[in-house]
Amino acid sequence: MGRGPPVGYLKIRDCISYGRNWPPAAPGASGMDVWRGQMCAALTVSDKVIPMDTPAELAIAYVRRFADLAERLAKQDIVVRRLDCNWQAFGSFTVDASDGDEEAKRAVAIQRGAFAEPGPDVYSLSWDGKERHLSAGSMRTTASTIIGPRQALDSRPCDSYEDAISVAYEWLTDRLGSSRRRSI
Repeated sequence: MGRGPPVGYLKIRDCISYGRNWPPAAPGASGMDVWRGQMCAALTVSDKVIPMDTPAELAIAYVRRFADLAERLAKQDIVVRRLDCNWQAFGSFTVDASDGDEEAKRAVAIQRGAFAEPGPDVYSLSWDGKERHLSAGSMRTTASTIIGPRQALDSRPCDSYEDAISVAYEWLTDRLGSSRRRSI
């Protein structure tokens, strides 16, 4: 096997780049790199041996970004109804959100057993990490279910999941945020 960096370290010049946008949480990341069959996180500094983040550390940092997104949206009275973040699939994610006041009305309707009453509009944003594309749509709901197909509203390229999260936050707060309600 020959000599090389200890496990958990990487000599940058020995890596062969074969991916892009990896690791998702490392600032200055240059790509997914392999050194003698081991996955490693490489920064754009040549000829240095640096400690790497483990896949577990990178994955939890990825998930924490979505917890932060949900907290920031909640401060705007936006309910994250569903969140699917898929680190293993190029960082792809889907977030469904709705207005907090409308969700409160939905809860009252469910308590009364009025399951067919109209529910909140649900906005859904999906980022395809492989294609680096963010799409947004809306869905009509009743108190108990989503009805009808998703109506496409917007679509745009995003270079990374971080960019897609930022766009998703802005997109949702523009449509559902508390500052929007105050100005109406």
